[in-house]
Amino acid sequence: MSEKCLEKKEIKLRMEEAVNERREGRKKSVCEMGERNDKRRQTFGGRVTEHVIEKSTEVYRNRHALCWLQLKIFLGGNGLVGEI
Repeated sequence: MSEKCLEKKEIKLRMEEAVNERREGRKKSVCEMGERNDKRRQTFGGRVTEHVIEKSTEVYRNRHALCWLQLKIFLGGNGLVGEI
């Protein structure tokens, strides 16, 4: 193999290693900080608190029930469409 070819491979390997290190570092920091995309899984000191999950599912259920109630009223109660 020519020198240029070897240099290119070496550079490519170094770049891949750097990317992998960055990814590992990012994952670690996200876990340590407890950041989540899912709002229900808020963490406190790295542990998922059951209270937070319970509260958020309760809020979700209440919102869901409210949406159904609004839909029923909008469609004319039970009379127009029948039992929803």
